[in-house]
Amino acid sequence: MYKDKRVLAIIPARGNSKGILDKNLKTVGGKSLIDRTIYQAKQTKYIDEIVFDSDSDKLISEAKKSTSISLLKRPDELATDQASIIDVILNILQKYHGYDYIVLLQVTSPLRISSDIDNCIQQCIDEDVDSCVSVCKASKSPYWMFDENNGLLKPLFGEKYFRKRRQDLPDSYILNGAVYVAKIKNFIKERTFIKNNKTKMYVMPEARSIDIDTEIDLDLANNFLEKGMVGE
Repeated sequence: MYKDKRVLAIIPARGNSKGILDKNLKTVGGKSLIDRTIYQAKQTKYIDEIVFDSDSDKLISEAKKSTSISLLKRPDELATDQASIIDVILNILQKYHGYDYIVLLQVTSPLRISSDIDNCIQQCIDEDVDSCVSVCKASKSPYWMFDENNGLLKPLFGEKYFRKRRQDLPDSYILNGAVYVAKIKNFIKERTFIKNNKTKMYVMPEARSIDIDTEIDLDLANNFLEKGMVGE
């Protein structure tokens, strides 16, 4: 709880990962992606309840190793490739009442730390915005990117930016997938975490922003931990 606002954390995980077999059971720093995310959620100051949701008995068994969390088996209609994470969250919210804010924590962000979660919650509540999401600075500027027009290069933002040095370009940010926070009443109404001019960004360093999608991402995350480049 923060400022009398009750916070529900949702950790979803699908069993049929496409890129890496049993991806959510892969380990980073000796802990499975599921175990790391549950641990991070339990280390926060503001989360009141943690719900782990999955269509996979194997993944639920992994989550069951942690105490003091709620486990939900996802209905079959929400376990397909066509089902969205928004529908999954809305289904969970039908079962859990009395909370003011939700926090979505994806297990594919193993290098976030508990203070990232708490800071996101604080920003959302302190600034009274509909939502707050974690981002990192884009390593490649979109102002030097192109579209294609009949096989010819077409600058996305016009040619004027190509006369600027990289360090003089405007800062740009990308979602890193680590933390999503939203007022529940607004989330149910809008069905999104991101609303123009109503979503605050919480900036995380690039090293903590790895999103596990490939074996290379796993190697990077483990390497960063081994070298002490990120906190546990």
